[in-house]
Amino acid sequence: MKQFLKVVFASMMGTLLAFCFFVFLILAMATASLISDSDQWDTELASIKDQSVLTLNLDGPLNDHTSRRDLFSSIMKYDDPPVSGLFEISQVLKAAAGDSRIKGLLINFENFQSGMANAEALRREIMEFKKSGKFVISYGEYYSELAYLVASASDEVVLYPKGFFEWDGLFSKMGYFKNTLSKLNVTPQVFRAGKYKSAIEPFITDKMSEESREQINEIIDLAWQQMLFYAAEKTKLSFEELNKLAENAEIIYAKKAHEKGFVNTLASFEEVETKLMELTESKEKPNYISWRSYKNQEADEKFSVSKDKVAVVFAAGEIHSGAGDGDSISSKTFSEILNKIRRDEKIKAVVIRVNSPGGSALASDVIWTSTQWLKDAKPVVTSFGNVAASGGYYMSAGSQYIFAEPTTITGSIGVFGLTFATEKFFNEKIGMTFDTAKSHNFADLESLEREFTPQEFQIMQNMVDQIYEDFLAVVTQGREKLNTREKAHELAQGRVWMGSRALELGLVDEIGGIHQAITKASQLAELKDYSVEVYPKELTAFEEFVRQFGDISFKTVQMFLPEPLIKAYLSRDQKISEKILTRLPVSIEIQ
Repeated sequence: MKQFLKVVFASMMGTLLAFCFFVFLILAMATASLISDSDQWDTELASIKDQSVLTLNLDGPLNDHTSRRDLFSSIMKYDDPPVSGLFEISQVLKAAAGDSRIKGLLINFENFQSGMANAEALRREIMEFKKSGKFVISYGEYYSELAYLVASASDEVVLYPKGFFEWDGLFSKMGYFKNTLSKLNVTPQVFRAGKYKSAIEPFITDKMSEESREQINEIIDLAWQQMLFYAAEKTKLSFEELNKLAENAEIIYAKKAHEKGFVNTLASFEEVETKLMELTESKEKPNYISWRSYKNQEADEKFSVSKDKVAVVFAAGEIHSGAGDGDSISSKTFSEILNKIRRDEKIKAVVIRVNSPGGSALASDVIWTSTQWLKDAKPVVTSFGNVAASGGYYMSAGSQYIFAEPTTITGSIGVFGLTFATEKFFNEKIGMTFDTAKSHNFADLESLEREFTPQEFQIMQNMVDQIYEDFLAVVTQGREKLNTREKAHELAQGRVWMGSRALELGLVDEIGGIHQAITKASQLAELKDYSVEVYPKELTAFEEFVRQFGDISFKTVQMFLPEPLIKAYLSRDQKISEKILTRLPVSIEIQ
């Protein structure tokens, strides 16, 4: 009897613990959902009243599109700021510009993170909002150059009196691992097409090649010219004066930034709030309405006006084969979305928003093929975000019309393959050896342990060369100004260009953002009234929980592993075709 009671008690305790764990996960899911969809200026869902102030809190990343944060990321990184979506913010600004209850816009800069192209696009949307006659005030305790690019669209730029201002130029820094690999007895094996395809440089050299330095310097120079243009417009200083201030790092402290006209006012937030009370005729404090709250209450309805639809499909991240989630572009999942849109008779035109450095060459071609089927059924326009390079450009080259921002990193028409021979490392460092039995000479070509023979190396190089020719063919077929192999090859070879140069070269058709692309798509479809439908469809919090529940073990471990190690683990069983990449030659992050 005692044994029986022990078993019953143990079963009850197990059931109770399982139930408590499930309840904990549900509560964590709900909390994470709330955290991921809110910010500190949105602690309560304020109602929109007369003389309201729309608030835009730029703390954290500015992505193309707002999506619910991964459940486990939300739990483990609960104090990280939520992602802001350029598309959703621009929708709100357009709606609020015509809303008589909104008196003006207050932008609060904290840890603003963005690619330059998205920052420029946001600035353009703020300038459009100002045409309504409503005030725009920016406030920050610190302005980076990128934050100032956006803030310069304001009527008044306010800096905390003891705050800081960054105006010292731009740079891009890379790490090199040649000596590290040598110490580990790991040999990189490289195959590439295009002299600018320098993604492999960090593994085979200890500094930039001349070709790599040339293209990065050109990108930095063009980006800085854009910075100078906006700063000169605000400060009324010449380019020469602005360059001298940057060269000598003279603008660091708030007082100097104010003296030189970068900021209009030095004030605390309390002083800014007092001014807002005067502008809105408020007695206690202004009625703040965050852009997220405004969107939930107003903006969604204002943009749903017709049964005819223009689909906007967001494609962000690295490109790979198979199925995937919103953190990358997976050929199977993305092609399924395009095929579903192709069969939907209510959707009359499509805009694909691309923000990708590329990835798998095979997956890029699969997606390109799907876009061609889609283009046969309805107009397809592509909008480039911060980067549309390599595979990101490959999948887009067949669109009827392409928009880019002036500073979109574009092109990188080239191919490379990279593997690592680790046999010496395993043998000499940890005493592990390998032996192989095979049916044919090249059966173990996908092996990651040993070095390639000259014959195997040539097979791999031939594969890279063929994919490069396929890439050129896609470009010549899709781009009118680059309609021969020679023209495409001349500006290809893995080289990247800024959007303004890409326009001159015929890689894109027009400078503009996602809303210009939507307008163009509607014109090509001859639509007068239409609503916008966004893809991929966002899952509910519960659907997201169910989807990720089976992945809990790996996701939990993943939180504590460095990204290169995760990628190495995920690529352990890659087919040889997945090792050939159309990817941005370097991860260019201008700071």
